[in-house]
Amino acid sequence: MPIWLQVALTLLVPAAGLAGVWLGSQLSAGSVREQWRRDRLLQFCIDLLAASHDVMAAARGMHEELQKDSSAEPPYPNEPIQRMQAAAATIRLPSHELDWPATNYISFVLGTTSRYVRTYGSFVLLEWPRIRLPRSW
Repeated sequence: MPIWLQVALTLLVPAAGLAGVWLGSQLSAGSVREQWRRDRLLQFCIDLLAASHDVMAAARGMHEELQKDSSAEPPYPNEPIQRMQAAAATIRLPSHELDWPATNYISFVLGTTSRYVRTYGSFVLLEWPRIRLPRSW
């Protein structure tokens, strides 16, 4: 075997290995980025559900206070509502697909709590608020 072929193979084999490693990292970077996005969206959705649970708990507290004394003026749950709206905003940033469902979910939770906080008894939904779906669905 000629010396130039030995030198070429000696340089080419490690270069091909490095090129393969680089190509593999480039291909997996896209899937890693997508997995990170999905993980973050899942965490944002969990935050939205937790914040809406806090809004409903505050509404139940208001309901119980009004049930004891109908002339009472319980404080409006501003902080849980702001946390819920902030959680929905963080969902809207990385995902346009979840924009409408998050907005409709907030509308549903706020509509339900405002409609039924002054009724006596449990939170029985007599009329469901309309939920708007995007035209693409």
